[in-house]
Order: sequence, then C-alpha cells, then structure tokens
Amino acid sequence: MENSGVCKLIDTRYVRKIDIYYTGKAKGKIFMKLRFKTVRILFFYITAVTVLCSLDAKNASAKPGDAYSADKAAEYADSCFKKSGNSYKPNPNKKYGEELCAGYVSQCLKEGGMTMDSSWYWKAIGKTSESWRVSRLLFSYLKSSGYQIHFSPKASDVQKGDVVFYWTNGGWGHVAICVGKTSSGKPMVNAYNDPHYHFSYWTMGYKTCVVSMDSRTAAPEIKQTQTKNGIQISLSSATEKAEIYYTTDGSTPTEDSEEYQKPVSFKKRVTIKAIAICPDYKESAVTSVTINAARPVKNGIYFLQPSKSDTLALSIAKAAKGENKAAVLAKKGEEHSKKVSVKYLSDGKYRITLLHSGYDLTQKKGDRKTKNKIVQKKYSAGQEQQWMIGFHAGSAYTISNVSSDAFLSAGKIKSGSALYTYKKQASSVQAWNFIPAVKSTPHITGANKPKTIKRGHPYNIRGTVSSNLEILQVHIKIINKAGKTILSGSAHPNAFSYSIRKANEKLQFGRLSAGTYTYLITAYDASRQPKTLVSKKFKVK
Repeated sequence: MENSGVCKLIDTRYVRKIDIYYTGKAKGKIFMKLRFKTVRILFFYITAVTVLCSLDAKNASAKPGDAYSADKAAEYADSCFKKSGNSYKPNPNKKYGEELCAGYVSQCLKEGGMTMDSSWYWKAIGKTSESWRVSRLLFSYLKSSGYQIHFSPKASDVQKGDVVFYWTNGGWGHVAICVGKTSSGKPMVNAYNDPHYHFSYWTMGYKTCVVSMDSRTAAPEIKQTQTKNGIQISLSSATEKAEIYYTTDGSTPTEDSEEYQKPVSFKKRVTIKAIAICPDYKESAVTSVTINAARPVKNGIYFLQPSKSDTLALSIAKAAKGENKAAVLAKKGEEHSKKVSVKYLSDGKYRITLLHSGYDLTQKKGDRKTKNKIVQKKYSAGQEQQWMIGFHAGSAYTISNVSSDAFLSAGKIKSGSALYTYKKQASSVQAWNFIPAVKSTPHITGANKPKTIKRGHPYNIRGTVSSNLEILQVHIKIINKAGKTILSGSAHPNAFSYSIRKANEKLQFGRLSAGTYTYLITAYDASRQPKTLVSKKFKVK
C-alpha cells in the first residue's frame, strides 16, 4: 500500500527540525522556527501538490463510453505476474517500469482502452500524474469522470475489468483490478505492493467499493401500477440525464423510437421494451416486460397466495379476530387460512380486508421503515391503509403499501412464515396470485370426440371451453399408446370462454400414422386447479 500523505502541506522529508519556544516579552506569542534544507523546496512542494489535488478532480475528460475492453485489461494484469514454483510473483512491464498498486491498475486501465487526459496520464517512467499513481486520487478521478460506484458491493456487483478500492488509513488507500471470477462466482483480483494474483478473497480492507468499468447506461426499470381500467407504466433509469425510448410492438427500441415523457396507460395485452441512452455512456441493455392490462384485479373475495406455492395462502395466526394479530402463511385448507375482500378505491389503490374479522390488512407501524410486520387492524371510515397492486407476470401481481412503497413479502415460502413489507426493486419482489374463493366450474360444450379416423384424412375438432372464472390456459394433446405426446396445442384465453376450433391448425390429425391414441383436453382457470375436460381413445386406420 502506498504513502497516503500526498496532500499534506508539509512533508517531513524536507524539514530538519521544528523548534517551538516562548518569549516572555512578546505578549504571549509563540514562535515556531523551522530549519529547512531549502525554503524554495517547501514553497514549490506546497504549490505543486495544491494544484495537482485540485486539477485531478476538475479536469477529468475520459468518460464512460471509452472503447474499454475488460478482457484486454485482465490479460495485461496477468502478464505483470510470472509463475515461480507454486505461486506467482510480480513481473513489471518494462515499458512502464515498476509501480505501486495505483500505478499498476492505471496501466491495466490504459491497456484496456481507457483514454488518458491532462489529469490522468503516463508520459514516461517517473513522469505520471498523481491520479495515475496514488490510490485516493485515482478513486477521485474515476468518480469525477462519471463511472458508476458500488459501495459495500456484493460479489455480483464486481465484473472482470472493474476496479476494487480498499479503505485503509482513513481513505481509499489500496486498489486492485478484477481479472475474473471463480466457478462459484467469487471475484478474483490482482494487486501490486502486497502482491496478489487471482486472489479470490477480495475484501483486503475492512470496507470496499467497486468502480464499474462497464460503460453502459443503467437499464430502465419498468414500474406497473394497477388502475381501474388497465395498467399504468412508468419508466426510470438509475443513470442521471438518461433519455428513455420504448416500443409496444415487440421491436427493439432505438433512439428513433417513442421517447418516454410521462406514465403511459394500457388497456390490452402488450409487450413493453425500453432502452436508456446517455451521451457519456454506451446505451443500456433492453428491458422487456409483457403486461396484460385487460385483466385488472376485480372487486371480489380471494385467497391471497404466493405465486411460488399452490398450497399456501395468507392467514392470521391461530385464526385470531383481535387487532394487531400477525399475518402468516398457512395451508390453504386449514381453518385459519382466511379469505380476503379486495375492493378498488381510486388511482390504482385497493383496500384489502380480512373477511373473518372485518379488519384491514396493514403494516404494523405504517411508516417508511425497511421492514414491517403485517397485521390486521380495525380502521374508521376513510382511514384504512391502502395497497397498490401491480401486474407482475402470468396471473401474478405485486402488492405494495401506499404509505411506504414497500412490497408485501414472506420471509420463507412455508407454513407459519410471517408476512412483512420490504423495500426491493419491483423486478425482484415476491409475486402473489388472487385466487377467487369460489368453486370454479370449467366445462366443455359442443365437443366432438373422434372414434375412428382414416389415415391421412383431416379431422376438425369443435367445442367451447367455459368457466365462471377466467380461463388462463387450455391444453390439447394427442398421446400415443406408449404415453408419448405426438401432437399438442395450447392457448391462453384470459377470458371466460374459448373455442377449441382455433387449435385445428396445430392439431393436424392427418399426420398421424395408424394406431391407437388418446385425445386429451385440460383447462386451467383462475382457481389454479387444472381440470381434465375430455379424455377419449380413438383409432387411426
């Protein structure tokens, strides 16, 4: 690790002695007598360091968007080591000469394609800027240049070519470069001074940060808000000043696509693709989500079920009816697995009431803390807590508390787990299914069932699948005698009825060879319980 005293106004190398003495007749004044090798050296040193400390932060011109190659940077970083027995020792590049940790990382950055400028440069051996060779100033330079910084990073935040800083002696006093990851996903770094080659335990200081050399703009986040007649979409990017463009026809967005200005509402199924563009960065990755705005959550009585489980649902511990009783997950068939009443209020806000007690679902504290337990509580009219329901995927929704913007979650998906609200990004939160608390009635009418079909001759199927709940999927299969599916077709009606005639194009009976088959139709509605509607054997001759 390098000397961190670059910006001290007095360097003790140029001071031979400091004398402090008191003269009684000088009205209590204390005089300091400094004997210097030369006063000129001190004056020059103070002036130079002051100018350099200010220039490195202000004159940064290299920006994210340089043609930086993480592979080239890592390849160069490895070339500065050589194998010696079972370990690796430093092997400095002759062009640059031997430098300490920041100088070594700067070499890697330059060889990876980062542009030098008047604040960060190498001209010859011994002729470099302070930000090139001093860890703290390299950090300040990269920060002022606009590179993204992750403080207290997770392993997933560190990628090949990124710069990892370590906090030592009151500052970012040591630095390394990530050269790859282990098979378990742990970052490996190289560093000089105290040499480290492919060092997998990368927290060499008690706290770290990583400067991301990926020069992409942060990808847009797509937030969905349920409204009475559809879904409202809002887009945002973590990169300041980024402009966002989007499409709704499935095509890849570009700078020529529709620019996002304000939230947009949709009343039908649509695929949103969005990209963020910022002048100082490469364009972001494309974010994509398919929404089905034609299916808002309707007022009704439901079991509130985590999307990862078909057997668990929201409940109140021990079926208690009093206030502030904790909400938990319980098996759907248990007595204390309670139904909820969902009622739309306005502006995408809902009221969720526990049916058995008449009390509302609420955060215990109702504040903006990160994590709050969920309980039932009785409110006076108009004072109830409100919830936002956002479309997630398939038949699942996210649920967030209006007062805190935190999402409804369960610690673990198992019986007895407590429910709470937790602040996460919408793309990574737990999703929920609203299972209608009524018996579903999927059935088929007007169906024709094949008995014997002539080989090579077409056969058209008929019939309408209906239910009192929305039909989410209809699946039709033709299975051979060995139990193998030969032909199949499926549809996602998201409606209360569906004509299976639409599947004729996929189910080409004329392609079947002679033999015995089973014709199978299953339906899956909002109850999330699949039901077999037709199972009929037939022959092809």
